[in-house]
Amino acid sequence: NMLLHYTLMHYIDISKTPEGYDELFNFYKGKCTDKERRRRAEKMVNVYKRLSPGLKIPGVTLLDKNENELNLTSLINKPSVVYFWSAKSKIQIVSAHKRAAFLQELFCWWDWYSSRIR
Repeated sequence: NMLLHYTLMHYIDISKTPEGYDELFNFYKGKCTDKERRRRAEKMVNVYKRLSPGLKIPGVTLLDKNENELNLTSLINKPSVVYFWSAKSKIQIVSAHKRAAFLQELFCWWDWYSSRIR
């Protein structure tokens, strides 16, 4: 179950388009026996599909470094990149921040937002 889950999440994380998400998720659902993991995976697949370029970002409430609440849609005023990372995975932290730093150099005119997922 765990290997299936991380493979699904890795594919979604590195893929460029959401076209294959549903097909892969349906395969995952047929193999995964952990109902809670299936529920979380479905939620993540749906969130990733809504985060496609050109779509309006969901009105998610975030906390800043001082624990103040911010609405994500109120932050976005121009082309922006929002990326999320988890403190549970050191590999993901390093990978996300390295990739963001590289892309920030290429797209310095965009706003960049980073958010840790709890």
